[in-house]
Amino acid sequence: MKTKLAILLGICLLAITNSTKAQTTGTFTDPRDGQVYKTITVEDPLKGTSVTWLAQNLNYQVSGAKPYDNDESYRKNLGLLYTAEQARQACPPGWHIPSKTEFESLLKENTTEALKSTKGWSNNGNGTNASGFNAFPAGYIYMNPGSISQRLGEIAYFWTTTNMYSDIYNVTAPAHFYLNIRGGASFSSGGDYYVSVRCIKNN
Repeated sequence: MKTKLAILLGICLLAITNSTKAQTTGTFTDPRDGQVYKTITVEDPLKGTSVTWLAQNLNYQVSGAKPYDNDESYRKNLGLLYTAEQARQACPPGWHIPSKTEFESLLKENTTEALKSTKGWSNNGNGTNASGFNAFPAGYIYMNPGSISQRLGEIAYFWTTTNMYSDIYNVTAPAHFYLNIRGGASFSSGGDYYVSVRCIKNN
């Protein structure tokens, strides 16, 4: 019995060790304004290399970027919300907006629950953050009409560099990666939004 228990403990410890090796946490200081962000470095199964992501929403002020509901008190937890054009200017030197493929790689290795933060989601929608990505439901601002802030606590939207066709708007526009309160994850297209930004480090 003791031998079996020791074997089981050894397997569990090995699994924990392997999980730890697959993900490394760190920090990055934005040289432009001195803000410090948490980061995670993970293996990219598509490229066979490691990639480093910001583990917090970007909070760098570019002209026109807005906090949720135009309330500065939200910035500490949510970061800023950006249009597609603003997002292209927002990442620090040596970092970039992820492509749809780079988000797909992250999703391939993690469940949506593992990507979601452990707090901030409404109606018991919190995740485990086992990935370290810590997707926080910062909602979005819809430009038409009147720049209305919506769905705080219900959805996490992030810009990608990939353009997609939208059946709803009948246009091709930059795509968002999103996680919703029901545990879904997908991509959508539409340019009339301010949404969150996560930068990925250049290789």
